[in-house]
Amino acid sequence: MSRSSKYICAPPVAANICQQAFFTCLLHRMLSEQPQTLTGVELCLSTIAVILNMLLLCSVEYNMSYAYHAISSYFNRDNVALPGFVSYFRDASIEERDHAQMLMDFQTVRGGHTRLAHITAPQSDFGGPHGKTDALHAMELALSFEKLNFQKLKELQGIAEKNRDAQMSDFVEGMLQEQAKGVKIVADYVAQLRRVSDGHGVWHFDRILQADAMKLNTPAIASIPA
Repeated sequence: MSRSSKYICAPPVAANICQQAFFTCLLHRMLSEQPQTLTGVELCLSTIAVILNMLLLCSVEYNMSYAYHAISSYFNRDNVALPGFVSYFRDASIEERDHAQMLMDFQTVRGGHTRLAHITAPQSDFGGPHGKTDALHAMELALSFEKLNFQKLKELQGIAEKNRDAQMSDFVEGMLQEQAKGVKIVADYVAQLRRVSDGHGVWHFDRILQADAMKLNTPAIASIPA
């Protein structure tokens, strides 16, 4: 049964323009927003630059988590119904939140204080613009986020090395290794989704994601209490 477009974006053009504006604003805010001024106790890390970049990275992780949560909810709609994408983006949301927690824990171990910035409310509709499938559009957005995250980690790594902070350099390097693998996975998904058409192609790709989730013992859709 074909999905009714009125439930995905109404009107389509206006929704897509709004959606693009949201993510442009979100990415700009991630790149430009500075956390609050910190007190002297945080200097036990290395430099104020390190603290600012680490807190900015926390904000990036939380924004990504929030956006992935919204994307997961979109694919769980009864007129979209792609449980593999639901599971994939739900897991991605949890993973990014865990990364933010790792960064905050590292700061407290080193005697620092965490002060988080505001996060942007994500868009709720993800119908693809210009003939793109919603699956491809969502995965392309995810790739943009993952690349941004990788770049911010590289910047933090560079600052740690510049200040000869061996512990922080080792900590961030571990996150960089994982992030590089994550970028490759999402880039592969984008390439594959560009090869398939809407309809059966996206449905089959969703089945693959669902099978992967089952291998990890992660339910594609969380059970709803009776």
